[in-house]
Amino acid sequence: MMLQRTLFSTSAGFQLRGNPLRKTSRREREVERQLRTAGRFGMTRHELADALACPLSSVCAIVANLKGDGQVVDTPRKRTSTFGYPAGVLVHHSFAD
Repeated sequence: MMLQRTLFSTSAGFQLRGNPLRKTSRREREVERQLRTAGRFGMTRHELADALACPLSSVCAIVANLKGDGQVVDTPRKRTSTFGYPAGVLVHHSFAD
């Protein structure tokens, strides 16, 4: 497993990417729950931001963490976002093809 220093690393140690013992935040659990509920249909980052009533930038950061942990998977599918642009569809890892 590759060790990666993060912005908030201390000299005492640093976070393991994909560590199953890493504590997940409440928002990360909410994103996972939304994606499990969406099933194979999945959700875009914009849809997640709307469902959770939080900024898109926060959702993008959470999704990046969950993708690094293997909990969330990008699909090749695209859907039109709320701004009219194509957006990638995410699914929970249990629904990945």
